[in-house]
Amino acid sequence: MVEFVEAHITIEGHKKASQLAYSLLHAELAASIDIAEVTRLVRGESGIEQASAWQLAVKVPEPRLAAIVEHIRKHHTDEAIPILTFPVLGECRD
Repeated sequence: MVEFVEAHITIEGHKKASQLAYSLLHAELAASIDIAEVTRLVRGESGIEQASAWQLAVKVPEPRLAAIVEHIRKHHTDEAIPILTFPVLGECRD
């Protein structure tokens, strides 16, 4: 059984990414969030397009993931926001 997951949430614009991170923290759905700029490559009708996006990496207990998804659906309805999740299988320690 996976206890923790890391959710990667990609959103357009640093301001929106920051607002989403703060809203998740204020709602006590996450303890910490890393935000990084990423380059997005998308194949479109006119060829490959490149754009910047921002990715939030949120490590949370697996049962809390549904609340994060619901929070995003409720408060950030202006665009489709992809959420990818990965199990956190353990930590490397000395």
